[in-house]
Amino acid sequence: MDGQALKMGNYLVAYRLADKEQYAIENITTRQVIIVNRMMLEKFRHAIRENEPDSLFESGKLGEGLQAGGFILPQQTSELEIVRMEEMQNRFGHPEYMELWIAPTYNCNMACVYCGQHHVAEKGVMSEEVQEAIIKYLRPTFPEKKIASFCWYGGEPLLEPEIILRLGRQIQKLAEKHDVETWHRIITNGTLLNDATVSILRELNIKHAQVTVDTLP
Repeated sequence: MDGQALKMGNYLVAYRLADKEQYAIENITTRQVIIVNRMMLEKFRHAIRENEPDSLFESGKLGEGLQAGGFILPQQTSELEIVRMEEMQNRFGHPEYMELWIAPTYNCNMACVYCGQHHVAEKGVMSEEVQEAIIKYLRPTFPEKKIASFCWYGGEPLLEPEIILRLGRQIQKLAEKHDVETWHRIITNGTLLNDATVSILRELNIKHAQVTVDTLP
């Protein structure tokens, strides 16, 4: 906490998990979720009722985590404006905003019944030529942007972690050069999440993961 005036977010929900001793608190605007025990939940509720976000910084790193996830915000922040801007960007685009979906592979290790993709081994992996073409496209585009959003999907993108890491590093380097803020998310079935792949997600600052598991292999 750096001394600035803070407030609690307005779009927060809490619900009990299967383990009755734990609760999930979700920020529905940032899609961030934290897991807390009953005591922490009561402190959180008190902070909301009394609008005392500073009190949460007394509980170890809880306050810092809540601030990073958008549960606690600077007083002047307008969540409604953030939601409106995101909606406008998603629906109509914005001259200083761009979004790019990247599929490292169309192959998958699952067999979800609803999926219409045809997975052909070794033929659905992004080539080096396509990777280079993405960077070639971004070089003249980034100087005109302030925010760039990337969604990694497939197939199962984590079948090709090396491509995600290599391409992601190039994107981040280019973004830093042109002072572009990047948002990363990934759509995955979650079966390949492990220490190695999570390390890649952390390095590239991929904070949002949509996990979809519908059918066994």
